[in-house]
Order: sequence, then structure tokens, then C-alpha cells
Amino acid sequence: MRPSLALLGLALAACGGSSGAPSTSATPPASGSVGQPAPDVADLIGRMTVDEKIGQITQAERGYLVTEDDIRDYFLGSVLSGGGSAPAGNNPAAWADMCDRYQSRALETRLRIPLLYGADAVHGHNNLRGAVMFPHDIGLGCTRNPALVEQVERATAEEVAASGVNRLTGTSGRKIFERFTM
Repeated sequence: MRPSLALLGLALAACGGSSGAPSTSATPPASGSVGQPAPDVADLIGRMTVDEKIGQITQAERGYLVTEDDIRDYFLGSVLSGGGSAPAGNNPAAWADMCDRYQSRALETRLRIPLLYGADAVHGHNNLRGAVMFPHDIGLGCTRNPALVEQVERATAEEVAASGVNRLTGTSGRKIFERFTM
């Protein structure tokens, strides 16, 4: 993995990235929670090493993590549960526990940048055993029923949020997820 990190680092440096030497400040960014100021992104990027920048633009599939420490050690910005990728136990509590452990690893890094954890939710929270399954977006669009589509998106957002996942992929429900859970 390190050789590819080095190549990506060269590409970032060519695009105006920093020299790779972090600033001495290790103050974490603001949480971005409601009522909290947004982090100064330019300052944060300026304090990042090349390896931290590479890690932050990387989204790893959960099944390819060697250990949970990979999140911390490679400064991963995002992890995804793609189709069929689920934690042992595959129930809402197992998902939430996994997301909490992964988030803890991300917050152990020098800059404490929170992790985005994504789920492939193209048919509802289809990786979660017992979740409601829905037709694909194109099938929902064919109903020509916006109220039905909103109900599907809301149900998907609620199931995903209840499992600790903070990012959806592959669904028009992303906007609903953001509106009702953030």
C-alpha cells in the first residue's frame, strides 16, 4: 500500500500540495456540530502531511481493512460497506458498534478528523439483515409518485442512521438522509 501512497503523494505535490511537513499545530478541527463553527479547511489542509491528505481522499471498502487500526494508520477519510459488506452479527447494534469503533480509530489521528462511513443503500439499507428492501431508484421513478419515493427515502435514511452509518451511496435518498438526520 505504501508504494501507491507515494505515487499519489507525488500527484498531490504536483497539484500544489504542501511539502509534506506538517505544521507544529496539532489542534483538531472544529466538530462541525450544530452550533459549532465549521473548521478552517484551508488551515487544516495546510497542517496536513502528504500521507494525511492521501488518506483523507481515500475511501476503503470495509472488507479490505486488514485491521481496524488501518483507519488510524493510513489516515482514512472514508470507509464503505459496499454490496454484501456487513459486520459480524449484521444487526443494527453490530453496525453501530462497528461505526463507533471505526470513528474512534479516526479520532486517534493527529488532527482528529472524523471518519465518513458509507453504506451502499441502493435498495434501502440492503446490507443490514432485516432491513426493508425497496426497488432500485429507476423502478421507484417509474411509479411517478414523488410521495412514495419520499417515503422510501425516509425509511432508508432512518434505518441507515439507526445503524450508525453517516453517509449513503447509490441512492436518491441522500438528500432525505441529510435533511432528516443531520
